[in-house]
Amino acid sequence: EALQEQVLVAAFPNQVPEVHIATFDTGKGEITLKEATVRQSGEVALGKQTIISLADASGVDFGDGTLAIMGKKDELQVQLHIESPDDQQVWLAAITAVLEQGRSGGGGGGGGGG
Repeated sequence: EALQEQVLVAAFPNQVPEVHIATFDTGKGEITLKEATVRQSGEVALGKQTIISLADASGVDFGDGTLAIMGKKDELQVQLHIESPDDQQVWLAAITAVLEQGRSGGGGGGGGGG
């Protein structure tokens, strides 16, 4: 299952923040970030693709509209700046759920929700 494509600003450590189109494959626990630039013609050009595996993540911090995905050694992997508060909550919940699944051994019966 994947979340809808999300336009966001991704900031990697020691790099200039860039606009990306992000997709999140919750089954694989992978966030795919594609650099996006708008040409003068109005076309969107996609550049470099980066995949963030949540298997390498220890947690996610949230504040000021930014999701910070932390690595196993508590180092920052990437910061995702999402405009809409609703989208922020959707992404935060999805990332948190995948991280919690990973901690509990990945798999097993998923509890209901409601």
